[in-house]
Amino acid sequence: MAKVVRIVGASDGSDVFADLVAQNLSENSAQLFYRDFFPQLIKGYGGYLVNIAVRILPKKVLNNVIDAAFDVIRYDFFVNTPSMWAIIPADRYEELADIYLSGPEYEVIRAQTDKYYAYQSNLQENIDRHIQDGIQFYNICGYGFNFGHGWNDYQYFQFFRCADDVNSDGIIQLTSTGMGAYSAAPGTTLPDGYVQQNTCCTNPDHNHISPDRVVDASTCYLPEQTWFFAGQHHECANNDVIVRLACILMAGDTITSVHSDPDFPQFNGSRYTKRIVKDLLPQCIEAQGRTDLSAADMAELNAAVDEANAMLDSTVADDAQCNAVETRLRNILVKIGVLEPPAQPETYEIILEAAAKTVSDLLWDKFGPAGFSEIAKTELIKTIAVLIKLVEMF
Repeated sequence: MAKVVRIVGASDGSDVFADLVAQNLSENSAQLFYRDFFPQLIKGYGGYLVNIAVRILPKKVLNNVIDAAFDVIRYDFFVNTPSMWAIIPADRYEELADIYLSGPEYEVIRAQTDKYYAYQSNLQENIDRHIQDGIQFYNICGYGFNFGHGWNDYQYFQFFRCADDVNSDGIIQLTSTGMGAYSAAPGTTLPDGYVQQNTCCTNPDHNHISPDRVVDASTCYLPEQTWFFAGQHHECANNDVIVRLACILMAGDTITSVHSDPDFPQFNGSRYTKRIVKDLLPQCIEAQGRTDLSAADMAELNAAVDEANAMLDSTVADDAQCNAVETRLRNILVKIGVLEPPAQPETYEIILEAAAKTVSDLLWDKFGPAGFSEIAKTELIKTIAVLIKLVEMF
């Protein structure tokens, strides 16, 4: 029997790519650029120094640079690539295609993208038809993040409008990966008194509201074949529970719905087990063969290994538990000399970071998105004097 197992699949594209093409920026984009973004990318004092340095250029110059970068992405990469148009949500396709694919030079591309749009716009009907033909569909989704959060490689997605209030796995909105799943914005819950809409599930005995009251899975096209992992980023291959579920779905027929196996309920959490499985646990197991450890260290080593194995045997994904297990394994490996202790920042680095952050924050609070040349000379002199005093305090 044919199966389709979709793991964080973009069934209706990604809002972030539509916002990129439309240059639809977040309300917080200026604050991100001048205060918050670079410290996320560059740890320590470096990010705050970049915040200060970008003010050397006038705001208009920076805007021109950003606009030019958008143009390169749009015209040299996105517009001429039909597969990129496949990740534009259906409700935004026609408007954007009319803008960027309207000329005769795009006739061939537009024919291809229109064909995909026609299929995408009728996804539920097409899925139902495939199911009637004997094809089984399963969805695995992550949620709980604003766009750009949760993974360093994609933090620039925070600059787009969808990052303000759309629930996603950091890259794709839940309505897309969950084929119609309804959810509250990240950091919020469904309103008091909210009841599941039962758009696609009419069984009154089925509870499709997530335990954290964020997701209503009854609105999914496939409410009985869709699993949700709270706090799970798009890069979900590092969550062993998701990998295990996907393998079972693909290889066997023991799980056919969210009700099939209590070990794999419709709603679960997240965990990142890659470092444990590939590095820390094997190193600990190898160290169990040593004869030079004290009785106390060997006892802790054995206990840490047992706790890690017990967690990996469980399908309850708990990020806090996983982090605690990882910390325990790492600590004993440091204690017995297998790993070096984490490097501590130098005193000057701590002082410089605090001073640079203070300067960066003060510039934003006082002047907002403005270059040094755009700040009145008297105000700039006063601010520099204040900054000098602040730096002297460190």
